[in-house]
Amino acid sequence: MATPTTADPSFTIRPARAADIDFLARVDLEVDSESGETYHLEWNPEQRAAHRERIAGFVHGDDGIARIAESTASGPRDRRIGMLLASVRDLETEPPTKFTRMFTQQLWPALPPGWEPNRGRFIEMFQLWVDPGRRRRGIASSLKSQLDQAARDGGVSLLYTHTRATNTHVVTLNEKLGYTAFRTGPLWDDVARVSLAKHLPP
Repeated sequence: MATPTTADPSFTIRPARAADIDFLARVDLEVDSESGETYHLEWNPEQRAAHRERIAGFVHGDDGIARIAESTASGPRDRRIGMLLASVRDLETEPPTKFTRMFTQQLWPALPPGWEPNRGRFIEMFQLWVDPGRRRRGIASSLKSQLDQAARDGGVSLLYTHTRATNTHVVTLNEKLGYTAFRTGPLWDDVARVSLAKHLPP
């Protein structure tokens, strides 16, 4: 069901559907290119297919959160003007990997006291995009508010995301939405990234 917004009645937020997967996969790689990530530029068809399946997991998976911002204006052009991808993580049940160790060894010790995820569960935001022609209208804020509601519904107290340290506009947006930058430095590679978290009290 689409959710009307109060900030701008010209768009609504709805859960992503199977028909949105190709759109989400394409935009995900476009945003990565804009932010300076280059890992996908040399991908072969099999790697691109695997990426699409990963994106499909956000839409169909039990722990995935995929939202579309859709224009309410009629017309022939694509009405999808924003998207968000996130996932409910559970480090107590996930297989140990270099990424789960990254959280437990590098990130959680840097959190403010009392912010550690309850039972290892938290929401990680992977991607946020708004059409360049529709920015500064509350769309990104409306998309991210979906995570606050998902966290409350699921009894999760911590929201997490990160971005390259050079993406100061992304850091600023998150801070306006109540996120705190709690660590800056390399994570899985040599790139300096800002880690941001938002704590939701019980």
